[in-house]
Amino acid sequence: MLNEELGHIRPRLHLALAISGLIPPLVGNRTRAAVLRLGGLNVGRGTVVFGRMTVTGAEHPARTLRIGRWCWLNRGCVIDASASVTIADRVAMGHDVLILTSTHAVGLPARRASDVVVAPITIGEGAWIGARTVLLPGVSIGAGAVVGAGAVVTRDVAANTLVGGVPAQHLRRLGDETGEPGEQPGNEQPSNDQEGDRAISWNPTLTSLRAEPRK
Repeated sequence: MLNEELGHIRPRLHLALAISGLIPPLVGNRTRAAVLRLGGLNVGRGTVVFGRMTVTGAEHPARTLRIGRWCWLNRGCVIDASASVTIADRVAMGHDVLILTSTHAVGLPARRASDVVVAPITIGEGAWIGARTVLLPGVSIGAGAVVGAGAVVTRDVAANTLVGGVPAQHLRRLGDETGEPGEQPGNEQPSNDQEGDRAISWNPTLTSLRAEPRK
């Protein structure tokens, strides 16, 4: 019983997650990433984390999660690392993205959620995962793909495509074009956080924040 209750405690990782979660959102973004590295997570150079992140799953989730270089992860992302999760370089993840590598086989009526089944997830280089997207076990997101906010991804997404909806469907092929300033994937409205009379909006190059006078 005691092992069942406490067997998944990983002091180094959980301490790092707790400390990083105490830092206010959008403050110390590189410091937060550095704390997570000290906790044993494989977080690449230049990556920033804008708020509390949750990592769960395997006995040693730090061994099954890899986050590449120059990524940004927004507030509230949850990563289930029961199987391997590979996030390539320059990936952008919006608020409250949920990455699930574990599910259950469908069982008998007495308990439909039967044995645990796990499958890895891969997110390709430069992909943009919109806010509150759900990635289900076994999916692969191609390089340069955009997943619209609120989508539920149940199958692989091809490189340089835009998908959205529940379940996520192909919307169009993407070339080298960029969106309008402040544009979010899918039908999501620009994300603005009030701070005095200025607004913070995302640069569509996915590399920076900029402050603009509020209109």
